[in-house]
Amino acid sequence: MSARYIVDRYLPDKAIDLIDEAGSRARIVAFKKKKEQETGILSKCPADYWQEIRAVKSMHEMVMALLPVFFLLPVSVAYSFIL
Repeated sequence: MSARYIVDRYLPDKAIDLIDEAGSRARIVAFKKKKEQETGILSKCPADYWQEIRAVKSMHEMVMALLPVFFLLPVSVAYSFIL
């Protein structure tokens, strides 16, 4: 591949150029992937966000309902729930 695309350089400069090109390409791909993930978070429809909010709210309500019971248990039993 280096003989085809990098004809004006010789080893070891050619090898260094190949490593540099591969690294820069990998960095560009990683940057694009990260950017797509960041914009993908904001591209959900509002119904999806409301569904997540309702799920978190129901989990919060379950925890708050169990919290008084949790503190009334003996320490050894309460500790087993954590593990």
